[in-house]
Amino acid sequence: MKFLNVIFKGHSISELIQEVIYVFIGYFFLMISYCTPRNKKKWVFGNKKIFKDNTKYLFIYMQEQHPEIQTIWITSSRRLVKRLRALSYSAYYKYSLKGLYHSLTAGVYVSTVNSNHINFFTSGRVFNVNLWHGISLKAMVDNKAIPADRSFLSRVCMPYVYEQYGLFFSTTPTIDDQYLRFFRFDPQVLYHGMSPRCSFMMMDHERLLRYIEEKEDPLMLDIIHTSRKYNKVFVYMPTWRINYGTHFMDYAFPDLYALNKAFSKINAILLLKLHPSMKYDTFKYKDLKHIYYIDANIDLYPILSFTDIMISDYSSIWYDYLLLPNKGVIHYDFDVDSYAKNEFGFFRDYKTFTPGVHASDFKQLLATIESSSSLQISEERRTWILDEMWGKGRFTNNEDLIREICKRVEQN
Repeated sequence: MKFLNVIFKGHSISELIQEVIYVFIGYFFLMISYCTPRNKKKWVFGNKKIFKDNTKYLFIYMQEQHPEIQTIWITSSRRLVKRLRALSYSAYYKYSLKGLYHSLTAGVYVSTVNSNHINFFTSGRVFNVNLWHGISLKAMVDNKAIPADRSFLSRVCMPYVYEQYGLFFSTTPTIDDQYLRFFRFDPQVLYHGMSPRCSFMMMDHERLLRYIEEKEDPLMLDIIHTSRKYNKVFVYMPTWRINYGTHFMDYAFPDLYALNKAFSKINAILLLKLHPSMKYDTFKYKDLKHIYYIDANIDLYPILSFTDIMISDYSSIWYDYLLLPNKGVIHYDFDVDSYAKNEFGFFRDYKTFTPGVHASDFKQLLATIESSSSLQISEERRTWILDEMWGKGRFTNNEDLIREICKRVEQN
């Protein structure tokens, strides 16, 4: 059974025991949640223990622009609660009395994966909004990383995977098709628009800098100030790999000193942010002046517009980055065949949907960096990709999304 294979492979016995206890107690709260009154003007947001993605940016926007709606962040991290409260945001620990109270009485849940990123077991009768966490070519149906196999056991242990939504964020029919095949929900719940994190990313630099100074980790300003010393700023944020484990860097960049030298030749710097599952020896490579390693917990969206070129793989972030004008790209697809065969694969032709310069191995990547050639794709191809992946929704904003949620809540 796929469910058991993936679960036992990815979790320790103690973690599995904790999960069983959580689910057992959870069903008791789920029954209660169907009896509690729901306030349509109270919206709760969450993303487990982190503060990023689309929920973060819609939450920030509504805290500032929509005081008539009570917006609350629910998290399973006490440290994050303290941090958000220090920024004057309304936040509660998931398992605290107030956290449970707000989760049981909110009329709207806003998440980026499923309601369990807030608390599935308090979600009875709630209006469920899923902003999802990115549009990409990754094939979601039958991929190897998702344990849910629609068996009875997976439905009992992971009921949130099969939940229904009042609004599910999408962008175009191309993306709709992927979601409908995987989630199997009513097409009427789909909403085409601009993702809140991209609306934020596209603000002018003055507003972004002001926000960073007031609300973000001071490291972000250091990244921006350091980057200004160089002619070009590259960024690399590889997506999660199942099969490389913590050794991804050994395959992607087998010689970091050679990579550093390539950037030094053109007076450029690489902002390197890895997935939490990947490791980087910061002590060993501390003297590399042209590679700036950034902790996985840092949210880079506020500073993406300050960069020039993305080294991309199969992550959704490139389609977000493409919204920014005059940006270059190197599609570094050294493992494209194994990724398609052994990991997620693609639901559309990879090469067609990734126009621009490709580097199929490390040697080719170094040569492309050193060539200093233009890495921007043609405006014609850029427009085609934007139409396919973002459509007319890219001309909407947060207000359009909020109005649509409010309308559907009233009709629910």
